[in-house]
Amino acid sequence: MNYILCSDGCAGTFKADPDKHAKALRDQMIKRAGGPQKAFTCSMHPDIVSRSPGQCPICAMKLTSAAGK
Repeated sequence: MNYILCSDGCAGTFKADPDKHAKALRDQMIKRAGGPQKAFTCSMHPDIVSRSPGQCPICAMKLTSAAGK
């Protein structure tokens, strides 16, 4: 996954702890999708978040409810 950051300072902060910041981004995406009960994600690509069930655009696996994660 590629991330676009606003500055070298933000990039440095992200690189220092990428898992922490990627999780925060994913949590925000789930919140914007309506919460875990309304969001769907790919088990292989957790950064993929959708408001409806379907297939992952990267690997074509079935998206599952984020409520169980």
